[in-house]
Amino acid sequence: FDSPKEISRGAPHDAGLGELLADFQVEPKENLVYDRESAIQRADQLVVQIDTESHQIVNPLKNRWVLMIRAREIASMSSPHPPGMPGAPPEKFQVTKLFSTTPGPNSWADVNYEDRPNPDDPKNTRGPVCLGVAVSEGGSPPPPQNPFGAPPPPAKSTPVAVVIGDATFASNYLVAQKPENEDLFLNALNWLGGRIADIGIQPRVKKSGRLDLDNAGYYTIIFEPFFHMVAIAGFVAGLIWVMR
Repeated sequence: FDSPKEISRGAPHDAGLGELLADFQVEPKENLVYDRESAIQRADQLVVQIDTESHQIVNPLKNRWVLMIRAREIASMSSPHPPGMPGAPPEKFQVTKLFSTTPGPNSWADVNYEDRPNPDDPKNTRGPVCLGVAVSEGGSPPPPQNPFGAPPPPAKSTPVAVVIGDATFASNYLVAQKPENEDLFLNALNWLGGRIADIGIQPRVKKSGRLDLDNAGYYTIIFEPFFHMVAIAGFVAGLIWVMR
């Protein structure tokens, strides 16, 4: 999702994705996330630590950091009844938090994003603020009829969506600064595609290139700059002689 500040510049809001994600019990909030403890250079540029092992996407990235710029809050539209409560309808989609800002008063999601940051606004969301979720279908078995009976078998879940509050987190600019952003993006793609074995941290391989030249190209690179420098020096010397 683009940040709300991009909306104020005339950019499209979310191209209808908000209504689509509402069907999956996910709501992109109309706010801008700040975190004073993890901010670098600007208050809305966050280096967020992944400190949870709640999902296959982020399990390999525990205690690592991802870079988010002008991110918005991604909230779960939970049911008013606790999961598994007798009489409560089963949830079709399960929304799992992937990572969030630090807890405490130093992080918040500001609703008045066009003004100066105001952490004391009562309409703000207090930290920790969720910045990414994974949505799966199924996976929550119904509660057993007999509380003393055997637990129900685990239900299979189907990946549906991964929602991140920063639309630029996988761009070349941010990946060059924090390679973990690329790991997060690739892990999300592998999870959505059912390639669980490929989820992890990508190896950092240094790539080297070779430039093959013929004799003409070799002599051009070696001698042409030398003749240019001689010509420039001669021109400057002649110009000085004429002026004197």
